[in-house]
Amino acid sequence: MFHVQKTEAPLVSSQRQIVGVCLQDGTAELLCSTDDVLTAPAELVHQAFPDVIDLEMLTEDGPKDVIIEQKGQDVVTIREVSI
Repeated sequence: MFHVQKTEAPLVSSQRQIVGVCLQDGTAELLCSTDDVLTAPAELVHQAFPDVIDLEMLTEDGPKDVIIEQKGQDVVTIREVSI
């Protein structure tokens, strides 16, 4: 008999540049400069940018550099890169 053990996806951190945001039903689609789209809870984006009232206007003044941490496909944290 085989015993299958589930393992948790590793936490992966990457720096991304967000060039656009679309919100729908509490979910944010983040368009990155590499043309890929990440999906994250809108609350995580709001926590990273608490001064932005309308998250869809986040990149109005230009792209935003962020650190994204993911477990598998799930975004678990977003942090703005300090310059």
